[in-house]
Amino acid sequence: MGANNIGNSPNSMSPIFTNFASIRVQTYNMTENQEPQAFEEIEKPRIWYVLQFISLILMALIGGALFAALAIRTCSLFFGVDGMEALTVGTDFSNRSILYAHRYIQVLSSIGTFAFASVAQLAFMRVHILSGTGVRIKINPIMAGLSILLVFTLQPAISFIANWCLGWTFPPEMAEIETQLRQLHETAVNTQFAFLKDQGPLDLAFNLFMMAALPAFCEELFFRRVGLRILYDITGNPHVSIAISALLFAMVHGQFFYLIPLFIFGMVLGYLALWSRSLWLPVLAHFTNNAFALIATYFAGDEVTSSTEPDFGQPVISFVVSILLSAAILLLLKRREANTDGG
Repeated sequence: MGANNIGNSPNSMSPIFTNFASIRVQTYNMTENQEPQAFEEIEKPRIWYVLQFISLILMALIGGALFAALAIRTCSLFFGVDGMEALTVGTDFSNRSILYAHRYIQVLSSIGTFAFASVAQLAFMRVHILSGTGVRIKINPIMAGLSILLVFTLQPAISFIANWCLGWTFPPEMAEIETQLRQLHETAVNTQFAFLKDQGPLDLAFNLFMMAALPAFCEELFFRRVGLRILYDITGNPHVSIAISALLFAMVHGQFFYLIPLFIFGMVLGYLALWSRSLWLPVLAHFTNNAFALIATYFAGDEVTSSTEPDFGQPVISFVVSILLSAAILLLLKRREANTDGG
């Protein structure tokens, strides 16, 4: 299958966009019994995939609520604090027990929202879990190396765009909305940075697991595997599907002023999934991105604040160089996919 054929038809797509299951109908012949093998496969209407996507969203809402409730009820057992207290806005995170109880609730809620929902949806559609999640599909080592490099070359451009977004000002009549959005943004960012203060080696390892490994796997499974495949079945266009998935990915993070950087990063992750045919390549890139921020903060110590993006020197020059290098790496990744298909 050549890369240039992508998007021509569902059957020409890579495994990540292959239909999950088939609906079979039996044209019954009154004169003879028919075996199941005689069932004829028919093309499913688009509404079927729309319903699948709605089902996936419902699974996410139910899974997130169930796992969050479980985490809240077990907080006192593991951390000795009340779960609802750990979620209270303005909670004093100088108490490390409350801080980790808060993160514990967030992690379990994320697992329920993304991983549980993805697996439940596959089970609901009677798809084999291992094949549906794509965990058996290996990644090309060269593509893995290029993807890790891409994460680093993208950092200055993402930081430049994030700082630009943070500088937005709303019209006077929307001042109250702007104030509320900035308060929500600051709360989210300050909560994240509370986990990065006074870290020891064990704290760093714990944060890498909670804030890098788990989100990378759970979110990529939901957005770049299960969700993306259903979206392709709805739209029939991989690029539109990747864009919708990236937009949902950005919105779910709930940080209005980081919406554009998150959308761009989600687009990159979507194309990594498409070109690699694998769940693991976007997981690797996502993990690298999160881990890089955690490790950089760990070694920077008190020099890093929650109110600023990293400084890469001359912002415009850094932005241009970052875009050019990242585009070159993306072209190499795309060419690698074409070479793989052609072989």
